[in-house]
Formats: sequence, C-alpha cells, structure tokens
Amino acid sequence: MKNSFLLIVVLFIPISAHSDETYKYCEIWGIASGAGDPFIRNLASRILDKQKLSLNTVCNSVQRDSYNFATTYGRKHITSEDLLRWERYQNFKNNVMDAIIGLVGY
Repeated sequence: MKNSFLLIVVLFIPISAHSDETYKYCEIWGIASGAGDPFIRNLASRILDKQKLSLNTVCNSVQRDSYNFATTYGRKHITSEDLLRWERYQNFKNNVMDAIIGLVGY
C-alpha cells in the first residue's frame, strides 16, 4: 500500500521537477516518439539502456508526458516551457546530425 501511494505521488510530480540531466534522454525519447522521429528515439533508447533508466518509473512518466507534449505541439497555446522542451530535443538532434556529418567528412 505504501509503495502504491509513493508511485502515485511520483507520477503526478510535474515534468519540470524531472527536467534535470538524469532524465534528459527520457524527455528526448518521448518527444522524438511523438514527433515521429525513429532515429533519434532509438538513439535515446540506447542511451537510456546504458544508463539503466529504461525501466525507471519516473523516466517512463517523463517519456509519456513528453510524447503527449510532442503530439500536440503547435496545436495548442505554446508556453516558454514548451519552447525550451522542444529546443532541448532539437539541439540534441542537431548535435547528432552534425557529428554524423563530421564523420563522413563534410
């Protein structure tokens, strides 16, 4: 009973409470999934596996929230927090693409 209550409390903590570096790739995974970006989603998934966060309940909650955010992005009033979340995803994606381009010599 006590564990169930704790799980419920953790699931309702706002996403901003988890936006530190620990859950960065959980958020990127969720946004990439909602945005239909399988390459970045799979890359974030590999990082989460290496960090042993794939089965973490807080990470799963962040993923779900970020997925929902990405599927409605642009169809609702966009806040400054929304812009920051999208920017974190876009910056990660751009860094990955730049690294790949650098590897092929361009």
